[in-house]
Amino acid sequence: MILIHLASGSVLKEACAMFGRVIIPQAVHREVVEKGIEKGRADAHVVERLERSGELGVVAVKEKKLMTELARYGLRGGELEAVALYFQENADLLATNDDKVRSLHLALRLNLVSSPEIIAMMVKRKAIAKERALQCLSQLRKTGWFSPDVLDLIIEEVRKN
Repeated sequence: MILIHLASGSVLKEACAMFGRVIIPQAVHREVVEKGIEKGRADAHVVERLERSGELGVVAVKEKKLMTELARYGLRGGELEAVALYFQENADLLATNDDKVRSLHLALRLNLVSSPEIIAMMVKRKAIAKERALQCLSQLRKTGWFSPDVLDLIIEEVRKN
C-alpha cells in the first residue's frame, strides 16, 4: 500500500530520491505492478516507470529458511517477502502500512515507517513542499486507511515545518 499511496499522491519518485536506495521484493512487484496493470490502475504504471529507470529496485528474497520462519508469524505474500528482504538486505527502514507487520514490529525488531510518516519526512527534508504534502495527506484521509487522529497529528507536524 505504501507504493500505491505515494504513487497516487504523485510523490513516489521524490520519496525514492529522498531515501536513496529503495527496493521491493518480487511479490510486491507482482501485487502492485502486474496485478495493478491488469486492473488498469494508474499507480501501477508509476511504479513500473520507476523500476525501469532504476529509481526503484526489485530484489529476490534468497533466504528461504527465513521466509519459512516468518510465515509462522502469519505473514504471507508481499508482506512476508518485504520483511524477509528487510533482514536479508540489512535495511534501515521497512515501509509498510500492513497491520500484521506493524503488530509484529517489537517482536521482530523492525524499524517501520508508514505512508503518512514518509510524507512528513519528505517535508522535513525539503523533498516536497508543505502544500503538496497536505494534499497527499488529504487524499490519504479519503482512502479511510488511516485513523483520522493519526492523520491529524501528521498534518499538524507538517504545518509546523
